Amino acid sequence: MSKLWLNAATFHPVHTFENGQCFRWHREGDAFIGVIDEAVVCVTRAEDGSGYWAEVVLGSLTEMRLKAYFDEATDYGVIMSTLRERDEWLQKAIDFGGGLRLLQQDPFEMLLSFIISSNNNIPKIRMSIEDLCQKYGRLLGNYDGKDYYAFPTLEKLANLDEEAFAVKAVGYRAKALYRTVRKLSDEAIDLDMPMQMALEDGVLWLRQFYGVGEKVAHCISLFGYHQTDAYPIDTWVKQLLTTLYGVEANANAYKAFIETYFVTYRGYAQQVLFYYMRSHYSKSKT
Repeated sequence: MSKLWLNAATFHPVHTFENGQCFRWHREGDAFIGVIDEAVVCVTRAEDGSGYWAEVVLGSLTEMRLKAYFDEATDYGVIMSTLRERDEWLQKAIDFGGGLRLLQQDPFEMLLSFIISSNNNIPKIRMSIEDLCQKYGRLLGNYDGKDYYAFPTLEKLANLDEEAFAVKAVGYRAKALYRTVRKLSDEAIDLDMPMQMALEDGVLWLRQFYGVGEKVAHCISLFGYHQTDAYPIDTWVKQLLTTLYGVEANANAYKAFIETYFVTYRGYAQQVLFYYMRSHYSKSKT
């Protein structure tokens, strides 16, 4: 089975898996277990602490796909060093969340996952996605006493009625899931299209789907298409832009500041600042 070494200098599982970009990883003791495509992967730390092993424990996944998923081809040393020099907030965010990586996830999974994420919280998002997978995804097998399922295929979901999308905690978003799946299936839409587009064109293209607004489209672009200029603006990002950078609290000001200030490695800057702000704010309230 495929196995990948991840250097601790540029990868940290907590900062990568618990920063809001993915929903199918969970901690089991000292390990993290997640589903990538049609495989279950276990991430464990080496005894000497120098890095982590990401190993396929159920299903199959090529080494090439494993490397792509963990964004191994990207030089995070250069990116984080460049961002640290930009300002004190990025420096603090990287000191706090070092080892955060942008995962290269499946576009279809990201499309449905971030529709579910709209006006939602992470525990409920995870609950909805897992229930959707258990009901309609392929069983990959049992690992360490737990059954794991692949994310359901378009072909499987296209045969369902709207009521079938009313999985745990999904609420009104069931309608958006159903309509998006129907549109993809009925119109035979190629989800690879945004890969050939500039960011703004790709965002506009994604917004054709019911339930996909500007923020959700940027999330899908960043986490599903690896469009690293994408910059999702949610409540936490608005707060960090206002609190840390003194940006006026309105949509035009946010967008203008992002486009002029975060010129290089924009998506990476967004993610480390988002993670820092959310974690710092939460801790300050406890």
